Amino acid sequence: MPELAYLPHGGIDIRYGIWGHVTREDPDQSDKPMIIILPGLSEFIEKYAILLAPLLKYDVDALILDWPSQGLSGRFLDQRLPVHIDDFDQYLDALSAVLLHVGITHNRPVVLFGHSMGGHLALRAAHELSDLDIQGVLISAPMMQLTLSASPILSWIMWPLLRMLTMLGYARKPVSRKHDRAHGNAFYPDNPLTTDPDGYAVLPELWAEYPDAKTYEPTYGWVAAAYQSCRQTTASRQWLNALTCPVQAHLAEDESIVDAKIQTWSVGQIPQCESIIYPSARHELMLESVKTRDAFWENSLRFLKDMKAI
Repeated sequence: MPELAYLPHGGIDIRYGIWGHVTREDPDQSDKPMIIILPGLSEFIEKYAILLAPLLKYDVDALILDWPSQGLSGRFLDQRLPVHIDDFDQYLDALSAVLLHVGITHNRPVVLFGHSMGGHLALRAAHELSDLDIQGVLISAPMMQLTLSASPILSWIMWPLLRMLTMLGYARKPVSRKHDRAHGNAFYPDNPLTTDPDGYAVLPELWAEYPDAKTYEPTYGWVAAAYQSCRQTTASRQWLNALTCPVQAHLAEDESIVDAKIQTWSVGQIPQCESIIYPSARHELMLESVKTRDAFWENSLRFLKDMKAI
């Protein structure tokens, strides 16, 4: 586990963790980039302490945070299970506050490593956080746009519908009252996350060990904020064309959690992007079959070595 701490910000506490050192005392490694880990929706630090095992074997300096309204960070709602945010700018504000607090600004280069929603936020951070010296961005199954509907026409209708629901007072209500998986916590073959039963079991086991870290359904407000953020950034050709740092994008061939067509199109718009597709894999690439995981880490570690982060 990383060394954990809390930072009061925006009326709640943001939990973060650090592996290694923020400030390097060795002059030969003073320019070694810090790896900033940006989790996805409903993820938390303890999950990444498991997922990152192949990376943590190296002498890495890395920082991770529980996003506002996730993990053991504070909540915007009285209920702990729903994930709520009014605007995705709040995520970047929390990230900036943590990085400023620990002293990571222009004094040390960074590499951003984001999964799913964290991949979307990593690209936004690379584009918008001018006080960071960003060497590169690694994104896993990035959320470039939400999958609101299989039909483009229905997807177009969904956006004004979401806006109407938020105006009618549904912004802080979860999109479902079930707060559980369709088949309980048991693996089922056509689940959208992973083809690997052991990988599927990781999150339920962590929920049992850290029940207060569990979140499940997002609110209508979160969905509206996510759709708007994607529409303006990672689903925009002009915005993507303006990204200047090297990017390595890892894509699941059998993707259904986020919009796979826009995902493939979007990474193709990034000027310095290496795109890697994993056959038959699903959204949770780091919890997939051994073959997929091994390939994912072989590619990721190569990129991080090129960035001089390991």
